[in-house]
Amino acid sequence: MACKINAPKCLKYAQKGFTLIETMVLIALLAILTAIAVPSFKDMMINSRLEGRAREYVAHINWARSLAVSKNEAVNLHIATGESSSCYVIFLGQINDCSCNADGAVCTTPGNDLLVIVLPHSDGVRVSARTGSATIRINPAQGTISPTLMAIFTADSGKVIHNISNIFGRTRSCTPTEASFGFRIC
Repeated sequence: MACKINAPKCLKYAQKGFTLIETMVLIALLAILTAIAVPSFKDMMINSRLEGRAREYVAHINWARSLAVSKNEAVNLHIATGESSSCYVIFLGQINDCSCNADGAVCTTPGNDLLVIVLPHSDGVRVSARTGSATIRINPAQGTISPTLMAIFTADSGKVIHNISNIFGRTRSCTPTEASFGFRIC
């Protein structure tokens, strides 16, 4: 007697899972998709960190300007790049009173450092000034900056963001390669 399609006797030996070949094909497809996605995900994370650090710097320099005006005291910003990290420090006092390194700020007068940001090179993002290291002074009367400064944020992926502070204290961000992260081309 022939089985009807949904007869209980015929369903007794029906397939109830995946075959070994089907499972192997699925695993191979997942491995290929993962191999494609992981490198681009890593670049996305580094680029996101780059954008965040560049925007954070703009917020810090704006904070330093408002602090200088509200305290009626000159505020300074120093950028330095070393072998294992790069950093910037916002501080009070004379223009040469503080510098920064991998360990943080080094100030001649303790307590003058207001904010220290250290970027280990292992994080994939570096900051530098166009001239290597630079110190600027924010005038308390008008919030102006002297001299002008270009802080360059660079990611291991090759992406670059320039934060350019003009003499009036305004900072604009741009990228020299292609418009990305919502920044214009410099």
